Amino acid sequence: MLNHEWSLVFFTILSQLSAGIMIALMVFSFLKKSVENKNTEKYFRTSLYVSFGTMVVALALSFLHLNQPFRSIYALSNIQTSWLSREILTASLFLFLIALTAFLYHLKRTSSGVINKMILATAVAGVLFIYSMSRIYMIPTVPAWNNPTTITGFFATTLVLGSALALSLYSKNVKGSLSNEVKDKFPPFLESIILLAVLIKIVNYLLISPEVSSEMAGFPAQPLAGIIPLLHWVFLLIGVSLIAAGAFRKNEIKNYNIFFIAFGCFFVSEFFDRVVFYASYFRIGL
Repeated sequence: MLNHEWSLVFFTILSQLSAGIMIALMVFSFLKKSVENKNTEKYFRTSLYVSFGTMVVALALSFLHLNQPFRSIYALSNIQTSWLSREILTASLFLFLIALTAFLYHLKRTSSGVINKMILATAVAGVLFIYSMSRIYMIPTVPAWNNPTTITGFFATTLVLGSALALSLYSKNVKGSLSNEVKDKFPPFLESIILLAVLIKIVNYLLISPEVSSEMAGFPAQPLAGIIPLLHWVFLLIGVSLIAAGAFRKNEIKNYNIFFIAFGCFFVSEFFDRVVFYASYFRIGL
């Protein structure tokens, strides 16, 4: 099952997680306005390092999919027309901006305003990267992928994984030491984004995903155990339930375990969903 697509399964999930963390950190940075204490600094550093490390691992895994990885640089020669070239460019820009932001933050010689703008630029680069990634799969001869659910699905993964992990890191590192304005807005914002992402997935499944017939395919879609799509929804539901349970508890320290388990459930759910995505591949025409 899936053969050589396993590296792409983890590449797409991990890179989307990395972009989601930076989007969440962007929101936090503008709510917080300035560094308030060591716990806040630890949250910033941890988020930047986790996003950077996750993206590095994702890119390393992507090379496993290539027969000649050292020639991938030549793909940049076709940026005007190729979404693959744009993906490589935006991925490189995204990784560079994460590294630069983390470096400047580590030096502690850059104003919070500049750091906020760097995080904003990094998050925008992440969004462009995820969009370029999704467009690669929208191939006219692959009807299961050539529809809006590819874009919305990839962004839903970005939001649900990034927000869930950001919520976990916030609960562990900040520990109630921020102003009431941030505490009252940031966790509810992340929880709302998670629910929005889950709603997008439900809409994709019920209303947007096309009924695709493989009668004209040159080969059938890859066989897939029927329990795998079910497991996607089971783990997604468990994750949402844990997020809802944590939302009603005001103890941020104890919520860390709940939110981190929820993130694990979401990650497993997205893994099964991405397996279904790649297994749905078949091509029509020549």
